[in-house]
Amino acid sequence: MKLFPSTKVYVIAPAVVASGGPEVLHQLAAYLRQRGVDAYMYYVPHEHPDPVPAVYRQYKVPLVDSMLNRPENILISPETMPLFQAKEIRRVLWWLSVDQWLGSMTRVLSFFSENPLRRPLPHWFAFQPELPSTHWVQSEYARQFLQLNGIPEAQIHFVSDYLNPVFLNQPPGNDATARRDIVTFNPAKGKAFTQKLKAAAPDIDWRPIQDMTPEEVRALLRTAKAYIDFGAHPGKDRIPREAAISGCCLVIGRRGAAANDVDVPIGDENKFADREEEIPAIIARIRYLLAHYEEEYPRLAAYRERIRQEPDRFAAQVDAALELPPLPRGK
Repeated sequence: MKLFPSTKVYVIAPAVVASGGPEVLHQLAAYLRQRGVDAYMYYVPHEHPDPVPAVYRQYKVPLVDSMLNRPENILISPETMPLFQAKEIRRVLWWLSVDQWLGSMTRVLSFFSENPLRRPLPHWFAFQPELPSTHWVQSEYARQFLQLNGIPEAQIHFVSDYLNPVFLNQPPGNDATARRDIVTFNPAKGKAFTQKLKAAAPDIDWRPIQDMTPEEVRALLRTAKAYIDFGAHPGKDRIPREAAISGCCLVIGRRGAAANDVDVPIGDENKFADREEEIPAIIARIRYLLAHYEEEYPRLAAYRERIRQEPDRFAAQVDAALELPPLPRGK
């Protein structure tokens, strides 16, 4: 998708929401401005009096409350906020998640099912011919989903994301003497199954990651030996990567992006279906990792190195998707 001297790029994000998806949207807009692109944030709802989350003010991206609907301009939307009313502007749908898009479609249909004649259905269904010809994907999972639904490979560009520098800039976490027999987890992901695991092994020191700053999350992950995640993995989730680069071993489910070895390359021996009959094997694997941490830590070295390289890969992917000339090496 070619940029012209007069091109304006609008990046859509939800107002006042601070999470993985909105963060990468701000990272994109900030990177484009660093490259000299006239990029702006457009928040939904745009009438919000103070839409920029405090944690994202560091990116210093100017915001607008309207867009110029011209063919030289570009609108980049996350998959849950396509906003396809504009006819002239070129559009990119960035698939940061698959499952959340499915959930948003379910909510739309549920709303209209109460009264189908209330108003026309919004044109949110991304596989209609009149919708955008360009799709970005954050994960191999999203790429497979789009291909399954008829999007040609030529219309799909990989544009992934990268972790907060708090995690990327930390020293190696291979000091086993600093580790404890702690298993960390995100209580917002796979809650019901995680509760069953905890009940099956109450002697294990389970520590939730919640209500913490990035620095506090990093400190916990550098103390723990293992991280588990039996959530949906709607895209290439951040906390598993934060755990890996912080030195944790991983035990995760096989849902969503975690099912393939491109998005989460941690070995089949560390992936399990979230079924009752798998609980004994999962607990056994966790206990093994706690007991053999020093032996298991090096097995994720390639994954950790790939995570460290994500900022450079992100820049190269954005450059390729928008036909920007590559930066000189070392810039």
